[in-house]
Amino acid sequence: MEDIELENKILEILSPIDPMWSNQLFRKLNVNKARYTRIQKSMIDEKWIKAEKKGRNLLLTRLTFQATRFDEHDWTKIARINCNNILKYLKNRKPLFKVTKNKNHIRKNKKQVLDTFFHELDRQMIVHTRLVNAEALGLILPSRAGFHQKKCVEFVHEFIKKILNDHKEFKEEIIEYAQSQVRTVQFKI
Repeated sequence: MEDIELENKILEILSPIDPMWSNQLFRKLNVNKARYTRIQKSMIDEKWIKAEKKGRNLLLTRLTFQATRFDEHDWTKIARINCNNILKYLKNRKPLFKVTKNKNHIRKNKKQVLDTFFHELDRQMIVHTRLVNAEALGLILPSRAGFHQKKCVEFVHEFIKKILNDHKEFKEEIIEYAQSQVRTVQFKI
């Protein structure tokens, strides 16, 4: 079992309401004691779980991350800065595609930049999915998850619209290029 799998198993077993003794949790996991202790300490330090010392034993509960410091956190902030910089770069260095007789090809010096742009959009959808998981695990309230998921979706729509507006003459090529980056699914637009 990988460390991440062990962490997820611990979060799955622990409750945010009913505390559990550390030794009791260890027995349920059936793993090496030194590894369990290391992972447990890491999760306590990172505020994934809460520990209360009762005599020589630890009483553990899963945290729900509802502290006010998370309320106004905007996970799109860094991606927004990155995407705005990418769009500015692409806008100042037009054209995005090389026009040939048969087909328009992406210019070599723009391919990596465009890949980075779509990667930023993909990461927002990963955040969206992880919020679904966090809500299902009881780590975040549905209203907070919904708020942040809405931000992620709005972010993707906003930046797709921006790139298509900046490069109107290559709208079809951008759509085709975006589809080529999604290896298993083709979207009809």
